[in-house]
Amino acid sequence: GYDKEGHPIHFEQTGRFRWEILKHCSAEELVKIHILAQEYQARVLFPRASAMMGYTVDKMANILDLRGLNIGVLSNLHALNIFKEVQRIDQQNYPEMLRVTYIVNANWVFRAVWNVLKICFPARDHKKLRLVPRGQKGLKMLREVIPEEHIPKIVGINCDSGGESEQSADQGQMLRDLNEIRNLFSRAADKSDKYIQRSIRIWSVDPKRNLALEYEASETVIPNDLCKGIHV
Repeated sequence: GYDKEGHPIHFEQTGRFRWEILKHCSAEELVKIHILAQEYQARVLFPRASAMMGYTVDKMANILDLRGLNIGVLSNLHALNIFKEVQRIDQQNYPEMLRVTYIVNANWVFRAVWNVLKICFPARDHKKLRLVPRGQKGLKMLREVIPEEHIPKIVGINCDSGGESEQSADQGQMLRDLNEIRNLFSRAADKSDKYIQRSIRIWSVDPKRNLALEYEASETVIPNDLCKGIHV
């Protein structure tokens, strides 16, 4: 969904993350997944939101649900190193893509974790953090900036909107978009990258059209070798 200013919303249940996945995925694989998400935001979601609003939209609004977060995360050095690497990549390659982060269902664990991790964030991002109170007060706070239908139902603040189904629809759209892009790269493996990126930008604002090569010059440059030097 989108907030009232048109920023795409990223909803994450951080407190319910299954850390055992780290036993099955390498650090490089997880970092690449994050880069894919950032590229999707920049190349698909922002142009699409800009077309919808009629002005440039180039930032995300995050909602992080911390229900279930426990102090044990601070003892997971593998996870902490991956987190630090992700932040380094974001600051070098995706600066100023964050509009605001809303923290819901936070407890004392969040403050302990934040005191350890805030050094990884640039100071300008500290001011973009918003702690959302529980109950109706928190719901009122979110309603002021996010349309009712785009507030996730499962954030646990007594929201009775249809946000849960909306979230699922957005996830389904993202998977369809990524599949379209993957197919384009498969079909155009021998084509110049500038044409591929131009095609994605044109299609992103009109996803109902078929994603096909557009033979025009592009100023877009894909960051290369972002994952080099990962040591976790």
